[in-house]
Amino acid sequence: MDVNLSHSINQPWWEKRPSRLLFVAGIVGLSVLSFLLRLQAFSQTAFANGWDSYFYIIQVKSFLEEGQMHSTDRSFIYPFFIGLQWLVGDYEWSFKLGSALLAGLFTLVSSIFIWRRTASVSAILLVCAFLCFSPHLTYFASQYPKNLLGLVFFVGMLIFLFEERWMETLVFLVLCFFGHRMAFGLGVISLLVVASAKLPWKHWAVKAGIGLVVVVFIAGFFVRGLLSLYDLERFRGMLSAEIHWMPWTFYQAFGVEKMSWFWRVEFILGHLILLWISIQFLRKPNVVLGCLLALQFLLLFPLWKFSFDGMGYRLFLVVPLLWPLAFVSIRLNCFVSIGLSALFLIVASLSWKSYQPLKHDPPYALYQKVSEKSPVDKVELVIAHKALAEYFTFKTGVDALPWLPEYPLEKDKLWRITNGVDWTWLKNQAGPENRDKLKRLSVNYVWIREDVYQEVISKMGEGDVFYSEVRSWRNPYEVRPMYLLKGR
Repeated sequence: MDVNLSHSINQPWWEKRPSRLLFVAGIVGLSVLSFLLRLQAFSQTAFANGWDSYFYIIQVKSFLEEGQMHSTDRSFIYPFFIGLQWLVGDYEWSFKLGSALLAGLFTLVSSIFIWRRTASVSAILLVCAFLCFSPHLTYFASQYPKNLLGLVFFVGMLIFLFEERWMETLVFLVLCFFGHRMAFGLGVISLLVVASAKLPWKHWAVKAGIGLVVVVFIAGFFVRGLLSLYDLERFRGMLSAEIHWMPWTFYQAFGVEKMSWFWRVEFILGHLILLWISIQFLRKPNVVLGCLLALQFLLLFPLWKFSFDGMGYRLFLVVPLLWPLAFVSIRLNCFVSIGLSALFLIVASLSWKSYQPLKHDPPYALYQKVSEKSPVDKVELVIAHKALAEYFTFKTGVDALPWLPEYPLEKDKLWRITNGVDWTWLKNQAGPENRDKLKRLSVNYVWIREDVYQEVISKMGEGDVFYSEVRSWRNPYEVRPMYLLKGR
């Protein structure tokens, strides 16, 4: 039978029995294991992990070396990474360490959530083991550390929300706001669902909660780096005309070769969990399951448009991280739970390899060579595709953007790194008078002055061989949108 800890949940630590302290040590130990497994996964490459990693690193580097961040952002993720950089002294390793720490913290806060809801040792052990195993958590931590910090605060908020401890709930909701705006949105929805089910609308906590949400939201528009009316542009084009199931769409678009068998098994188990809690809720409705189901079906809304740089995609990626919270409703035999936990922990020794930098990250080794070969003397701005632009800025110290600048620059100060446009074709189109205005950096990358590049592509028609290349993300062709400029 499970050891029930509910009788001592509110006891001070000095009154707790040694077995309780040993149990807490076990939770912390498994959370540390979760951290170490992710650090092992991220250590497979010398470069920082993920497509946005060097954006964070540029921010940290700019703050420590120049006294201000490259672009204003008030998220708590930056003090977190700045502190780690101060301790570690290596930008790329501090990023790896921070991402792995967030995975460990998410494991810890999720286990505390189950503890407070069930007080079942076997259920808590199962959640910890599942998150140690989770390839999705590894991938998410490598790609979206800011989102993961927000989710740590969000799960912390749910702990107090379901216990109807409203003041602590509101404190964590504010933390969500400074963690990540998506987590804040999920927090607001959760608070409204639970408050409307538990409290009459005349209750002071409901009024205080709504008032705080309104105040924090409005204040965000006046604090640089939090919110802007131009952020609404991010939500344009979120909906799709076709109904689809996001996990299946992700599986097809992401690529079978990028998803290990362990990751696929996790998705199958997650769908079984989702089916189980749906059945449980229909049989015996309760606020906890109702809230978790509402969140999951909102994030899995079948009309979200699927795009790797879209909002719907990032919403979907949160869903597998919420599946373990559903263990509050799953009652397994103690020996079955322990057996499954042992299996997850054994497989975790292999599943961390599901994260493969060569498949899941940009080719940073190539970006390093491209950056080193680029003649950046007297250059003020470089246009290059995302990830390369961020790495280039980190490596050379010269600003690079995946957009066309919205302000004028002298010709000799604005250059571009093209991708996928044939070197010989580009050189011939530029003409002999511009031979000194371009340079081959690699098989696919060419350094070229922006005015020369614009002159070349202005002559192109839709039927030209490289027309699709110059109108793709690999060769930025749009001016930076206003939501990246205003209120920042």
